[in-house]
Amino acid sequence: LPLTALASFLVAVTSDQLSAQELVTRLRQGKPPVVARIVDNRALLDLRTVAPAEEKDLIAALAAVAARGQ
Repeated sequence: LPLTALASFLVAVTSDQLSAQELVTRLRQGKPPVVARIVDNRALLDLRTVAPAEEKDLIAALAAVAARGQ
């Protein structure tokens, strides 16, 4: 059903040092890769696609990108 809206929660991620595109690129290149989309110059993560068992990996991926900074 292509026009059906699915319930979800989004998390917007921004950085003072990285553009949204660079942030998304680094997330996709990480291990594990994290897929995000860009809206209004923010990286959006759709938590509907993250299983509870994957939450720690997602947090670790975000922390790794934050640690790399610059």
